[in-house]
Amino acid sequence: MHFSIPEYEQVSDSDGASYTSYKIYVNGVFHCSTRFSELRSFYDALVEGHGARAVPAFPPKRLFGLTASQLAERRAQLELFVQQVSQDPALGGRFQTFLQGAQKASRGLRPEPVELQIGLMTGKRCCLSVLNTDRTDDVLEAFAKTAGLSERFAYYFGLFLVATGASGQPAVLRRLQDFELPCVSLAAAQQEAESARLVVRKAFWDSLLENELYDEPAALRLLYAQACADLDNGWILPSREQADRLADYRQSRSRRDFLRLARTCRFYGFLPFPDCFADWPTPDTPAVVWIGNKELVVRPQSARTEGVFRVVRMRRWRLSTPSAPGATAPNSRGDSVPCHELSFEYLVAPDSLKWFRINTHQAVLLSLCLQSVVDEVLMKKAGGRIRTPADRDRGRDPADLNDFVDRQRPFTRRVGGAEDHQSLAQRLAHWSAADSAAGAAATVADNDSFVHAIGDDDL
Repeated sequence: MHFSIPEYEQVSDSDGASYTSYKIYVNGVFHCSTRFSELRSFYDALVEGHGARAVPAFPPKRLFGLTASQLAERRAQLELFVQQVSQDPALGGRFQTFLQGAQKASRGLRPEPVELQIGLMTGKRCCLSVLNTDRTDDVLEAFAKTAGLSERFAYYFGLFLVATGASGQPAVLRRLQDFELPCVSLAAAQQEAESARLVVRKAFWDSLLENELYDEPAALRLLYAQACADLDNGWILPSREQADRLADYRQSRSRRDFLRLARTCRFYGFLPFPDCFADWPTPDTPAVVWIGNKELVVRPQSARTEGVFRVVRMRRWRLSTPSAPGATAPNSRGDSVPCHELSFEYLVAPDSLKWFRINTHQAVLLSLCLQSVVDEVLMKKAGGRIRTPADRDRGRDPADLNDFVDRQRPFTRRVGGAEDHQSLAQRLAHWSAADSAAGAAATVADNDSFVHAIGDDDL
């Protein structure tokens, strides 16, 4: 995951005193606000628990007010601090705990029972009784219990924010991370898109993992519902013969037969990214990009051909501003928003690498999906498995700062503007919304599977 602090502003506390609020973004989307003193106390706690040498440097305190240039310098220093802490395996967990408290404090939240609507891609919904401060995993476990899903399969599924686009088709906005508060993230997303809703979808890419779920009635129903919705939305492209057989299985409610056949259809288990511009086969080609099954596929809108790029042959990828100034694409509401460029260095031959580029307003989500595919490849290669609720550490370590920010900050009010939301795996592409908007040089994410998972068949 990538953390950044692209902006700050002056706010007032409940006593009317002014201070600087720094906005922490996760994977390019606003997550919470915090102040220097809170981060400083967090730093002090890390030093106390791990020693000064094990903790990244923190910007110094200043006795007098900061000038504009000094504030900008402090922002950059704080951003570097949180990035270094988040990338340290010994400190990253405690930083996520800090983020949980900061998200609560940003909205002045105290635990209260709420009713949270969770849906499927088919539109069917259920209502969960949860706390407004429950984390993503808490809500997923509550959903699993309500749906009759075995606890060990709870994390085979994830919570996703989905909105209805201008064309009437659903669009996946992002997947919620564990340290997020779904009630907060949903409310924030609905300020951007009224149709935003929380949806349960499977959280893995390899369709072979579905075999473990076919004997679990609730899991089978969830997989079937998602496959039916994806088929109806045009996210699965069967042949005419396959479409006829799928319709027969659907009519007879033969879920296993339906899923087994659906798995053989083009783009089963993929996620589509419409309204992209790719430089394959020619520059600035309007295309739909699909990702899944360890592939990134570019399908030009005006051609039947497609470019297939295997993820394990991508040496690295990067996010940056597009080469064409002012490039835009429609978002989920149909508004024109700035594109960002995802480019990747691809092994086109055993001794030849070439860069390919895709411009889309969903470049960050596309990068997240690439990283999650890589992580799944490496997990399987290492003999790992999808985690279960039993893997969670539910005990409280007094040094874990669980309610750290709540103790540090009284409820604050914003001086102006609207405050809100959001966050797959570690080592994600380094990207800052502010840096990209300013045209800063792109930073690069290396693909670990390029070295560890590539084989002779990939060459």
